[in-house]
Amino acid sequence: MESLYGQNHPSIADIMNNLGMLLKKEGKYNEALDYLKQALKISKHYYGETHPSIGLYLTNVGDIQRKVVRILFFSKNILLFFSEVIIKQLKQLITKL
Repeated sequence: MESLYGQNHPSIADIMNNLGMLLKKEGKYNEALDYLKQALKISKHYYGETHPSIGLYLTNVGDIQRKVVRILFFSKNILLFFSEVIIKQLKQLITKL
């Protein structure tokens, strides 16, 4: 498609957005962000800052960023929980010695 339309055509941005959303569904958030940011860059270059596609692409980027933050938050909480459990068990073992 790039050879037909060039790198900065809205059709390329739409393809990048669709690939990003597919990768998001597969849980490949970093890769999805790369495609979505590229779609955003192309769309801004072609349309400017105020076109509706900019809002769509920003929403998609923000959605993935929220998911990543949520994953990191829950991962941190899980690690804290298990570290507390391990510390408690270690203390019990030490007192038994």
